[in-house]
Amino acid sequence: MIRSSNAETFKAAGHLVANVFSGDNPRIYERMSHDWIANLPTKPNFSYDLCRVGVIDDEVISQVLIEKDTLFYGRTKLKVAMIGKVVTHPQYRHSSALMQDTLTTVAEQGAHLALLNDLGSYYHHYGFSSVLPDTVLEIDSETAMQMPRPLRIRTATLDDLTEIAKLYQRHWGGRVTFGRSMHWWEWKFKSSIDPILVAVTGADSVKGYLWRETMGN
Repeated sequence: MIRSSNAETFKAAGHLVANVFSGDNPRIYERMSHDWIANLPTKPNFSYDLCRVGVIDDEVISQVLIEKDTLFYGRTKLKVAMIGKVVTHPQYRHSSALMQDTLTTVAEQGAHLALLNDLGSYYHHYGFSSVLPDTVLEIDSETAMQMPRPLRIRTATLDDLTEIAKLYQRHWGGRVTFGRSMHWWEWKFKSSIDPILVAVTGADSVKGYLWRETMGN
C-alpha cells in the first residue's frame, strides 16, 4: 500500500534512503540519516503528506519525497514539484506503483511542472524529458593561484544571509530560476553540515559565496 507518511514512517524512510545511497559508508549513512530526520521536517513547505511511502506488513519498502517550489520563467511563476529520493527495496523494484502514485499526487497538487534528477533515461517512459543541462566548470589551479586576490574568504554567519540572498537575486533574478525566501535561506544556513564560505572585501562586504554539500570524505 502506498500512502502519505507520518513521523514514524518518515523516520523509517530516512533509514531506507541512507541505506541505499550511503554505499555502505557508515559516515555517509549517519549524515544522511541525521539530515533526513532532523532537518527535512523543518524545511519551508515541508509536508508529511508529500512524502509517499510504500508499506508491506508495516515495513517501509519504498518512498519518494515531493517538495513544492516556485520556478520563475521571466515574469511567469510556475508551481513545481521537485521529486527526489526515489527509493525502493531491491526485492520490490519490479513495480511502478510508487511512480504512478507520485505523478497522481503531483497532478492533484496542481503543479505545472515536475522535476527530478535522472542520471540515465529510466524515467523517460513515465513522460519525463531532459530540460536542464549537466554542466561542469574546471579551473586550472596554477592559473587561479596567479590571479589577483582582492577578496578574502571567511566562514559565513547568520548576519550575512541578507547579502547572500541579494547576490542570488542579482545574478539569477530574471533568469529561469527558483525563488528563495529569507525563511528558506535561514533554514539552509541552520541545516547545513558543511561551513558556508563568503568572499568579502576589506570592509567585510559580501561579494560571493560558496555553499558546498558533501557526504563522506
